[in-house]
Amino acid sequence: MSSTVGANIDTADILTVLDFSSKKTYPGSGTTLYDIARPANTFSLIGTYSFSDYYMTASASDAKATGPASNVIFPVGLANITVEIWMRYTSASRGYVFQSKADNDNYTHITVSGGSVSAPIEVRRRNASGSHTTLNSQNGTNDGIWHHVLASFSPTTCSFYLDGRLVATDELGIDPVFVTATGPFVLFGDKSLTSNSYIGDLSVFRLYARALGAAEAKRGYQTGKVKFGL
Repeated sequence: MSSTVGANIDTADILTVLDFSSKKTYPGSGTTLYDIARPANTFSLIGTYSFSDYYMTASASDAKATGPASNVIFPVGLANITVEIWMRYTSASRGYVFQSKADNDNYTHITVSGGSVSAPIEVRRRNASGSHTTLNSQNGTNDGIWHHVLASFSPTTCSFYLDGRLVATDELGIDPVFVTATGPFVLFGDKSLTSNSYIGDLSVFRLYARALGAAEAKRGYQTGKVKFGL
């Protein structure tokens, strides 16, 4: 019998959970992060980072967390995926919250484009032909404020919710399934481990084997906003 977590989401749909308010993710010492949903999956910390009661801070460009192969995180042939993140970005430079690497140079990542407090969050999916689907929040996000990001992918649509509201959607250029390979899954940067570093805070990182909708995005934000002083 399954149960629910977060925004009343069935745990059967959960692929990965990193929650830095839980010692199940980071026990308080060492360089290993543990996936609460699938404890056999671990992430290795590299570089400069620190922890508070409920979030992790990547405080320098060398901070990264490398996980299992992308095809372990995203099962081969999976057609519906949602990425949910609570993040507070503090840099003026472009940084990747995560990147997954897949067949034919496919990848999925969420980036923060730096340069000013008006810098937006981008959700980007690259398909086998090398074309991109990019959704942009349009609003400033490296503003020192916590933001709830939810990106939902189905075989036909990508939807991007910021702080519980739909900000962008695209029905073109989406591959019908995630055909993932053995490339790396990386938090706080790209697969090179030397560029596009994420500088800021991360509290929750969840992946779901389902395309969540507007009601769930709103509940996810409402559930967490008191914790983050919003």
